[in-house]
Amino acid sequence: MKGVRIAAVACLSTLALVAVISRSEAQETKNTPPASNPGIPVYNPPLRGAPGGRVGGGTRGAGRTGREVFVLSALAPDHPGLTVNEQPSLYWFISNPSSVPVEVTVAAPAGTQPLLELQLPPPVRRGVHRIRLADHNVRLAPGVPYRWFVAVVADPSRRSRDILAGGTIERIALPE
Repeated sequence: MKGVRIAAVACLSTLALVAVISRSEAQETKNTPPASNPGIPVYNPPLRGAPGGRVGGGTRGAGRTGREVFVLSALAPDHPGLTVNEQPSLYWFISNPSSVPVEVTVAAPAGTQPLLELQLPPPVRRGVHRIRLADHNVRLAPGVPYRWFVAVVADPSRRSRDILAGGTIERIALPE
């Protein structure tokens, strides 16, 4: 009986050791990019120390539960997003349909006038939306960090009540 216990403990110890080694190897594999497929791009955010490039908006409303949440979000990184496209698309999300106007603005840092001011008439459906800069003849110059915003205009006479989301995008040269 004592021999069976020793054998059982030895088996369980071996299984535990194999599990630990397997988990360690799986974690190493997860942290290193696959060398066998160099065509898969790996995203590395820029090391610029620049301020965050994203603004998120949301508000609580008095829905049926009294806790309904309205979310407006720019689908952009929290740092300046980089593109090689002269006329990229900008994406944003709205959690509920909007019965008030929604505005999209793209501005250069030194410009007094926005490159794009677009008002989307209500109703604006819920979900993910795309603004193609090419549809509005907007072109981004290389090396310029452009700010873009989406605003739900709840009260046109009190713009401080707008729900706002946005990001920063910069055109760069195509890496070689």
